[in-house]
Amino acid sequence: MINLVIGKINSGKSKFLEHHYAKHQTGDGYVARKIIDDGNVIGFQALRLATGETRMWMIHERFYRQDFIRHGQIGPYFFNRDLFDEIVETMKSLIGKGVAPLYVDEVGQLELDGDGFDATMRLLVEKDVECYVSVRRHLIGLVVDRYHLDEYRLIDVEEQ
Repeated sequence: MINLVIGKINSGKSKFLEHHYAKHQTGDGYVARKIIDDGNVIGFQALRLATGETRMWMIHERFYRQDFIRHGQIGPYFFNRDLFDEIVETMKSLIGKGVAPLYVDEVGQLELDGDGFDATMRLLVEKDVECYVSVRRHLIGLVVDRYHLDEYRLIDVEEQ
């Protein structure tokens, strides 16, 4: 079952995923943790749920200090593409090993354009893996259409 964890930007989708994993202690995956300094989001770390390991994933262009080799940009954030590719490979391996549920944070415009977690989402659907995927509310229909989701459950973090 695909569980779409929905809400607006900054509504708590990532926190929901992290808390859900902590409560059930099963499965694996990644969530994005905001790095905030003096009220400003300066970047995001990728947290692997099963190990607790965090690594720098994205950093605002104003704060980039060669933290990683940047391979792209999403809005004002420089993107650690090497880490992203590593996450995708890890998720592929977890799917192959039958680990469930898996957590994906988040599926958005990048995936709708065929990048990011697009291949991961396709594999999750193809293999019918139980997963929790964060999606911004305004993209629900597009995500459902792109991945041909016949059966899915919506979990609205703003109603929790």
